[in-house]
Amino acid sequence: MLLSLSGFLFQAENPVEQLDFVALCSLASSIGHGGVEVSPKTSKNDGKRMLDIVKGMGLVVTCLTARNLSLGGKERDVFFENYLDLCNNMDYGLMKIGSDPEWCEEAAIKAESCGETLARNNHVGSQLEAVSGP
Repeated sequence: MLLSLSGFLFQAENPVEQLDFVALCSLASSIGHGGVEVSPKTSKNDGKRMLDIVKGMGLVVTCLTARNLSLGGKERDVFFENYLDLCNNMDYGLMKIGSDPEWCEEAAIKAESCGETLARNNHVGSQLEAVSGP
């Protein structure tokens, strides 16, 4: 099993909670995690630097998680194209994203054609939470 440390720790807006990326990777390594998660809004230059740090510590980047993705239209599609490029450039194998089911199905097909796996990013209160119906 490969445990991964969430990128929220170095992307936190509260400076008290925030770690820099080197500290995040050091923490992941020291507690036995094999990888870290990063943001899909990472630039190509930052991505290369971050990948060098990750590999230098014997870790892997396990996934990217899209946060605050626009709900539709061209903006979402452009973001997704950039997301795919970043995944391909940084040896990521797993992309997590949330949007409407129809678009996610199309995105999964496109991701697969690029050698990436797309996972649905959903946030529920618990594993047993259910949606109540009429």
